[in-house]
Amino acid sequence: DDPTMTSAAGPWHGFLLEQHSISGFEADDIFCLNNIVGVHLGAPASIEWKLDGQSRVQYFQQGGINIVPAQVPFSLRGQDVYEFFSVSFEPKFLACAAHEIGVMNRLELTLSHGVNDPLILSLALALKSEVEANGLGGRLYGETLAMTLGVHLVRKYSVQTPKINEDQGGLPKHQLRRVVEFMNDRASEDISL
Repeated sequence: DDPTMTSAAGPWHGFLLEQHSISGFEADDIFCLNNIVGVHLGAPASIEWKLDGQSRVQYFQQGGINIVPAQVPFSLRGQDVYEFFSVSFEPKFLACAAHEIGVMNRLELTLSHGVNDPLILSLALALKSEVEANGLGGRLYGETLAMTLGVHLVRKYSVQTPKINEDQGGLPKHQLRRVVEFMNDRASEDISL
């Protein structure tokens, strides 16, 4: 179905926020190219998930969170009314978040149903508010919220354990010089995060 709200026309790159309201549906063999965080907004509801031949029923409360990794096939079926929004992250966007905290290998989030994580909820709701305000805070604000959410997902919900970077001295001089040159060359442009 068509989303009731979307960030597709917004100034951000690498992630998409969409809000949906659906009822009585069945979707077989869904395969997402992006990593998805879903937040349930409506009345309590149940849904049947089928993954790897195993079925389970999940009960959603308002604010309940699901994390669905990219490229994991699953099926869904439900009879209730579902009001939710999702933030889908392109793999490249999350790879940047992972790189920031030392995950250098292939990034893989863990499938997580019914997560109670106040930080995910507050960041996702702040991002939703920014979409509702048509990006009033600007490109950097929305991308910062999304990157913070991405880093949190990688830290708490990925298969890999981030290594702690002992170096507290900032960028090496050659990288800092490249960043400054890049910014100076594009001073009149809208540079993304």
